[in-house]
Amino acid sequence: ILITGDCMNQHVANLEENVKFIKEIALSSGVSENNIFMCAGNHDVDRNNSVRNDEIEKIIKSRQLHKVDGLELGYGEFTALTQAVTGRFYKHFEVNEVGKIRIITVDSTLLSKDSRDIGNLGVCFQELSELGEKIEIDDKINIVIMHHSANWLMPHDSREFQYWLAQHNVKIVFCGHNHAVGLDILTEAIEPSVDPERGVKQFTCGAALYDQGVKPCFFVGQIDNGNKLKLKLYVYKDNSTWEVGQGVLRSFPEGVYRCVFREADEK
Repeated sequence: ILITGDCMNQHVANLEENVKFIKEIALSSGVSENNIFMCAGNHDVDRNNSVRNDEIEKIIKSRQLHKVDGLELGYGEFTALTQAVTGRFYKHFEVNEVGKIRIITVDSTLLSKDSRDIGNLGVCFQELSELGEKIEIDDKINIVIMHHSANWLMPHDSREFQYWLAQHNVKIVFCGHNHAVGLDILTEAIEPSVDPERGVKQFTCGAALYDQGVKPCFFVGQIDNGNKLKLKLYVYKDNSTWEVGQGVLRSFPEGVYRCVFREADEK
C-alpha cells in the first residue's frame, strides 16, 4: 500500500482514528502493515514553524539545496503516525525492497511553506544523492512515491530530479496533492533519440476526501512477470460506491492502464 501524503488537514488529525483507518485498509486488502509505505504531504507538516520557514526562505532565495538540516522540523505528528502504522521511523529519503519491487520514498514537502509552493519546491538534496548510492542496478522494478508532482519543483530541480530518475532506472512515480487523477510522462531526462514513451510514468491520485470539486480515487496495481504493469483506477460515485473509472482518463480506457517495461538490454 502506497500512501502519498496528506493524512492530516492543516497538520491536525486524530492519531488514533488515522491509524485505525489505514490499518483497516491494509486488513481489507490482505496487506501486512510492514508493507505499507508513506510519504509526507504539505498538510502533514507544521508550516507555521518559524525556524523551518526561515531556512526555507534562505534556500528559495539562493536556489541551492544542500542537506535538509532545519527543514525536518514540524514532522512530529506525521512521524508518530508512520511509526504507529508501519513500525518504522519516518525518513525523508528511503529505499525499501518488497520482492521484485523497490519502493523509494522522496519527500517533496521539505520546502513546502504556503500557497505559493508551485515552482518553489525541491528534492535534490544531498540526501537524495546519498540515497541513489543504495539503489543497485538490477532487475527490480523501481517505484518512487512522493506527494507533489515534478511540475511543483523549481525548474532546475525538476530537470535534475528527472535525470536522477532515469539514472536509477525508476519506472514509475506515484504522487498526490492535485485533487484530480492524472498521468504524465516525464521525458526531460530522456535522450532525444529515445522513444518518449520510455520516459518515467508519473501517476497522480487525488484526495480520498469527498468534497465539492474533489473526485476521490485510488489505483490498484499488478505487476506480472517482472515487466508488465496493469493499473486499475477506482473512483467514488455519488451513490456511495467505488467503481472502475471508465471515461475518466483517455490513457485509462475502460478504467485500466497497461504497459510493458522495456528494459535497456532489449536494445
